[in-house]
Amino acid sequence: MINAGSSNNHLHYVFRQVLFGQHQSLQNYLSRYEDELDINGRDEKGATPLIRCVQAGLEAEEEKMENLRICMQVLVQHGADLEIADNLGRTALHWAAVVKSPALSSDLLKLGADPTVQEEKGRNALHLAIHMSCIPCVQEIITADNEVSEILKNLHANSSY
Repeated sequence: MINAGSSNNHLHYVFRQVLFGQHQSLQNYLSRYEDELDINGRDEKGATPLIRCVQAGLEAEEEKMENLRICMQVLVQHGADLEIADNLGRTALHWAAVVKSPALSSDLLKLGADPTVQEEKGRNALHLAIHMSCIPCVQEIITADNEVSEILKNLHANSSY
């Protein structure tokens, strides 16, 4: 749910800048209005600006993808929570697997995203990367050295889709 009033306008602006990969405008705006908005505010689907940033990576061309990666880093620097999930229980890392982006997956893992978090159907980011046939995402998650043995155990236990 989006916060009411002025904060709603600020959050709407942040969502718009993220959608278009306008990282410099986003940085300037967050620096100016950081105290007046909730960087982890949500839209009607429970998505935060960080989640929307990752979702915007779907079929993004190279230049836009680079801008989205910078936007993602700006959001995290300004306090975006990597583990907040949307209404489907998916975090930004789950969505990176869904949009088949190894670059975003890698960045999120380096920023500290937890690959063992499960969405509402019990799938973690590795499950989704396999389900989406994104082998580069699978490789990023496995090589991230974040409780890989736990992920592989869960993969075997929860292999039905």
